[in-house]
Amino acid sequence: MKLIRNLIMLGIAGAMFTACGDEPEVKVTKEETIPLELSKSELNFSETAQSEVVTVTTSESWVAETPAEWLLVSPSSGDGTGSVTVSVTENDSDVSRESFVNISTASETKVLVVVQLADENEGGDDGGNDTEGNVTIENGAIKAEFSISDSEQIYFSQGNLQYQASTGTWRFAEHQYDMIGNANAAISSSYSGWIDLFGWGTSGWNSGANAYQPYSTSTDYDDYYVGGDKNNDLTGSYANADWGVYNKISNGGNSAGMWRTLTIDEWNYVISGRAQASRLKGQGRVNNVNGLILLPDGWETPSSVKFTYDPGNYSTNVYSLDEWSVLESYGAVFLPAAGDRYGTDVSGVGSYGSYWSGSTYDSYNPIYQYFNSNDVSTYNYDGNYGRSVRLVRGL
Repeated sequence: MKLIRNLIMLGIAGAMFTACGDEPEVKVTKEETIPLELSKSELNFSETAQSEVVTVTTSESWVAETPAEWLLVSPSSGDGTGSVTVSVTENDSDVSRESFVNISTASETKVLVVVQLADENEGGDDGGNDTEGNVTIENGAIKAEFSISDSEQIYFSQGNLQYQASTGTWRFAEHQYDMIGNANAAISSSYSGWIDLFGWGTSGWNSGANAYQPYSTSTDYDDYYVGGDKNNDLTGSYANADWGVYNKISNGGNSAGMWRTLTIDEWNYVISGRAQASRLKGQGRVNNVNGLILLPDGWETPSSVKFTYDPGNYSTNVYSLDEWSVLESYGAVFLPAAGDRYGTDVSGVGSYGSYWSGSTYDSYNPIYQYFNSNDVSTYNYDGNYGRSVRLVRGL
């Protein structure tokens, strides 16, 4: 009887253990609400028609509205984190103007203040001084001449090339010092943000390469052979593999064929071949961004700022936005140290710059213009690295 009683007790315990073990675990999850935030609280524009992107961070749906007719916000609504492009028309009056954009969710509203300067020429000429030059930016071109050979000059674009995969839009960065940086790691065919580091020949034109889309992330260098052949560069029959030849740049004239990439011989001529070339370049820092400064032909430094050529570091030529606006008005070009990308790994942001040319070395590796704090050189390496693109156009 004792043995039977023990077996019964073991059976009851086993049943209880099984029942407890079979009971499903209940987890209660609570969706996190992300409060509404804007990447900027105020935008400041010059008198010309311009655009700027503002990131909207939230977990809710939102709408963007403005009462000003001279302001355009696109898109006017979104669901969760995204971005809006705020555009202003040209202000041809002698009075500055100010308005706002309301970005609202069901629970809160953020106000984005927008200020646009007046046309300084509208009120008449009060006499010039050397604190401001006469170089303008038109259709994305900085209208200062740079010699790329004994017989040819070009204009540089107003900023590095950028791409938005979700809309298929190409544009130039609004400012020369703008760079996407580590956010390039989010590159994909549906990414709604912007990227500015591109594999070799990834204009979006199907040249026959396996990787030809601007959002390509393959790490196999064979995939980037233009036309499927390592001997091809971005000229001649394969010129459409050049980002500027094939694509419309939205703020660069919005017409295909207006822009192109410098060949390596042309890069070398700008850096070391033109008259006084050694005195027309130097590392520097603009708006806390490291990079390389290139000065146009016949440069004379305005008395209100200083420039040291080839300083061997980023910390000698350091400029505030006001100081840089003076240099830019005289035609100075700035290449930000935007680093590079391998697959989805981004490196060297703020440390070095790596800019594609349209050439290959010995019909094999693509060639790029490189700089860091104490060196400016050309290198050739596999096209599976994402590098910066700075386009040029003829005069």
